[in-house]
Amino acid sequence: MEAVLQIDMRDAKNRKALKRAVNKKWNMAVIKTVNVLNTRLPNLLVRGGGGGLAEFRAFTSTTLWQFLNTPGAWAELGFTDLQPLDDLLTALIDSINVRTTKKSPKSIIFEFADMQMIARFTEHPAAGQGQLRTGLSWFVDWVVKGVPVTDHRFVETGPGIPRSSMLAGSRAGLMRAGGMWSFPPIFRTAVDDWLMMNMRALKQMLEANLRKAIKQV
Repeated sequence: MEAVLQIDMRDAKNRKALKRAVNKKWNMAVIKTVNVLNTRLPNLLVRGGGGGLAEFRAFTSTTLWQFLNTPGAWAELGFTDLQPLDDLLTALIDSINVRTTKKSPKSIIFEFADMQMIARFTEHPAAGQGQLRTGLSWFVDWVVKGVPVTDHRFVETGPGIPRSSMLAGSRAGLMRAGGMWSFPPIFRTAVDDWLMMNMRALKQMLEANLRKAIKQV
């Protein structure tokens, strides 16, 4: 003997119960997906690697990063070592966060490049020691915002007096009175461009992990 019982979905209580069950499964899948993304996404975006379906363009492969790793850039930025560049990568990684909304059904929110936080990580090593104000960020103020150094220009002098001599070698130099210095303006939108280049890969990674999570919960 076989009996087939159909649920009357015209009944408000039944519709509500189904919606609650679907939302619960969805919310569990979203939370699982967010946990995976928070574990993997920051390093993929900043340092690269990982492969798979979603191919990310890492910050360390951008023309800005390549320029920041040249003796000319070290000299003009006044670096005596490369710690500021390591601090920048740490700041970019820490500024990437994935979270869910509190409201059900949950949505996923991506947060990238918190400039206030990055500015704190990238305060110039010489800030507050004389000519540079306390809290000046070499990356946010000079690279992203393009704030100029007024009444000064950069002049290459080679090794010797400049603080950057040990690092920049023949490209080392000093800020001389007269003129105006600013970081190359072609890099002003570099952070936004880098993030936009990764939107397709990000969408692929999100969808793949969400489908996987839905099957598992």
